[in-house]
Amino acid sequence: RSAGAIPKRNRFVDLVATVGERDYMFEMKSTTEGNYQSQVRYGVSQLCEYRYLHRLHSAKLVLVTENPPPRPLRWIADYLAGDMKILLVWDGDGRTLDCPANIKTEMTFLF
Repeated sequence: RSAGAIPKRNRFVDLVATVGERDYMFEMKSTTEGNYQSQVRYGVSQLCEYRYLHRLHSAKLVLVTENPPPRPLRWIADYLAGDMKILLVWDGDGRTLDCPANIKTEMTFLF
């Protein structure tokens, strides 16, 4: 809201917002070290499906996890951003979000 966006949601999509001229679609996932990879996979498929169903083909997809990637999966943020064009963000400390530096520059309105 502070970026001038009006957040929207429905029974499928956790959050959609238009910031400036860009649509963003967010999917939130609760994660633990044991389920992180499966939750990321589930979230990615949901984001792709929702973008298609809602005809938001140019929307930026953002996956928000409860925790940062566990050490063995640190590669996943680069993979998602580089290969899948999905931005990974996580709950930093219960009050703020965190993510790799290259993603912060792309979504300054979140930080």
